[in-house]
Amino acid sequence: MAEAPERNLALDIVRITEAAALASARWLGRGDKNAGDGAAVEAMRNSFSALPIDGTVIIGEGEKDNAPMLMNSEHVGTGEGPKLDVAVDPVEGTNLLAFGRPNAISVIGVAPQGSMFNPGPSYYMRKLVVPHEARNVIDIDAPVHVNLSNIAKALGKSVQDIIVFVLDKPRHKDLIAAIRKAGARIQLQTDGDVAGALMATDPRSEVDIMMGTGGTPEGVISACAIKGMGGEIIARLDPQSYVEKEAIQEAGIDLREVLTTSALIRTDDCFFAATGISSGDFLHGVHYQANHAITHSLVIRAKTGTLRYIESYHNMNKLSKLSAVQYWAYNAHSPLTHTPCRFFAPSCRGNHSYICVRGPQKTRNPHHGLRQTGPSDWRRTETLPGPSPWVSRLGEREPRRGPPIPYARSAWFQVFRSRSKVDTE
Repeated sequence: MAEAPERNLALDIVRITEAAALASARWLGRGDKNAGDGAAVEAMRNSFSALPIDGTVIIGEGEKDNAPMLMNSEHVGTGEGPKLDVAVDPVEGTNLLAFGRPNAISVIGVAPQGSMFNPGPSYYMRKLVVPHEARNVIDIDAPVHVNLSNIAKALGKSVQDIIVFVLDKPRHKDLIAAIRKAGARIQLQTDGDVAGALMATDPRSEVDIMMGTGGTPEGVISACAIKGMGGEIIARLDPQSYVEKEAIQEAGIDLREVLTTSALIRTDDCFFAATGISSGDFLHGVHYQANHAITHSLVIRAKTGTLRYIESYHNMNKLSKLSAVQYWAYNAHSPLTHTPCRFFAPSCRGNHSYICVRGPQKTRNPHHGLRQTGPSDWRRTETLPGPSPWVSRLGEREPRRGPPIPYARSAWFQVFRSRSKVDTE
């Protein structure tokens, strides 16, 4: 019987992954994974508050490494609307973000309440992910070379033609050796097994298979996407410590059970959204222009099998004024608190700024050119004309004693002369 069109929640949750990607992308390559993850978490939490659902977080990624996260059992949404299980990973690949590596993404999966596998205390699972054509020929207990041979035959390729995605971890030493012995090619990446699962099932990707042990929460999130893509994931919990194994057994979860896509997500009415943070093999990262930021996202509705690739242009000037989400690592237009100056350098002529940076708190006094980057680390800065005190060049460690820096050697002159980094000594 024909059905009337229903609301596609994937088009709602993609706005949340976009917000998380925009908030965290400013931390790309800055070496602070918790700061980037925390920005994405807060962006997600704020964005969920406007979504008309009654959602419960089943998977709030981050617990295993004490990262910022949405808490398990946390309620999201307005409380009105469909009751949903929610799986989130605000930054899938926090190390990828921190070190500027490809394939960091922000992901969300949702399904009707009670239909999503709850991993409980399990952090790791062994996974095998394949595209639609090979979904009926895989066995998680079969030797590596047997699975590779069967998958290659189903794809109409030779084993030497296929590419296997594997996380580059010490635990995969034997797996990598077995794949190489079979003659298949390997794509090694340090992090990001949701991205790996998506690449294995995305028809546009060169990756054919994902193998190895990765995160259990990531496996459940991936299953939301794999449902819509028509692929298959088979998995088994694979605890990496005695403490984890004991906790799983105490929770009454069978470690021998083979989990399929349908066991991880027990419905076809699920939705998935992912937005790129750093550019990768299947999604571009956040790209900044003069007044806009561009995001690239994948949204999937499993019931219809529809995949949408969305390119969005965000007016950052308007967003920064209207949205509760903080889209800037340091917002130059946010109010600054004025405090008395702690230093009285005789050279001060009112053309410098005292800027204290301690976490989110920013303090400015328009009298002295000192910047605190640590408990006792004060550095000279030169403020450029305009509303932002943040465009500056770090100079000597202690206050400069002497006349003001000549204009011809100033940061303002140098920026317009060379548009490059400037030595204000």
